[in-house]
Amino acid sequence: MHATLRLFRPMVRLTLFTRSNCGLCDTAKANVGEYLKLQQQQQKQQQQQQQQHKGTEYSEVDIMTPENQNWRQIYDFDVPVLHIDRDLKPNEITTIYSAKKKLFHRFTAEEVRDAVDVVGMDEGEEVVEGKS
Repeated sequence: MHATLRLFRPMVRLTLFTRSNCGLCDTAKANVGEYLKLQQQQQKQQQQQQQQHKGTEYSEVDIMTPENQNWRQIYDFDVPVLHIDRDLKPNEITTIYSAKKKLFHRFTAEEVRDAVDVVGMDEGEEVVEGKS
């Protein structure tokens, strides 16, 4: 059992903070990729049922590149870290404070899905349990 999808959910942005030669990061990328693949399938079903969902935007930040040194100072020993945000403007960059939810180190595709559902939920909205 899991939360059923709502008729409308705002855009959710996933930002994975990572580095090269990081086994945990590779696993995290695979799990986020699995979640995105499942979400894409669900979006096709929702379109057939005429439901609206703004989707999920995904990006990766390599904390070892010179332009991301600020993120390295924050997450140097914590990668992988997944920021889950919503309602960001186009091209707006996530901040350590703006992330509605963060997942650290080891997380599954199911944990990503659950976190996205919580972040994508409007205040006061109820989660309805159901079979899928």
